[in-house]
Amino acid sequence: MLKHAQPVTSLAFSPDGKLLASSSGSTISFWDAADAAKIDSQPIGALPLQIEATPVFCFLGNSTLATAGPGSPMRLWQISVTGTALEAKEINALPYNGISIFAPNAGKTLMAIGGEQSQAVWLVNLSTGETARELALPGEIIVAIAFSPNGSWLAVSTDRPNDKLSTVSVWGIPK
Repeated sequence: MLKHAQPVTSLAFSPDGKLLASSSGSTISFWDAADAAKIDSQPIGALPLQIEATPVFCFLGNSTLATAGPGSPMRLWQISVTGTALEAKEINALPYNGISIFAPNAGKTLMAIGGEQSQAVWLVNLSTGETARELALPGEIIVAIAFSPNGSWLAVSTDRPNDKLSTVSVWGIPK
């Protein structure tokens, strides 16, 4: 069992299943998934997210962690673990602020990102940090996004607060 002093707000496994990241309060902890041993804890500001709201993060490959949150740019981190020591080195800062939702495209170099206030979803090339495609959603609040397992489709759930309408839109992703 992984003990935390405050409620856990985000969890992510590395794709190889060896590492688990968890956020609790103002800390991101990294765990050995095989034996539940804590490898390291980092203050969120040290990564640095520097936000007061709940951070979101996910692994992109076994050693790259994407972090974001309202009021913070999206960042990519190279994570290396040696025994019980963890090193997080920033490798890219993407020019998107206020990101609260994102999803990696398995096996691809794209990530879909958006947030409650963004009224758009961006497909970002993770190799260059550039926008590959923007999906405009005027008047919509982005609630959730997900790629299909083969990366060919992107689903986006939105709410329209004025007319209390929820919608899921699906787009084909060119190869």
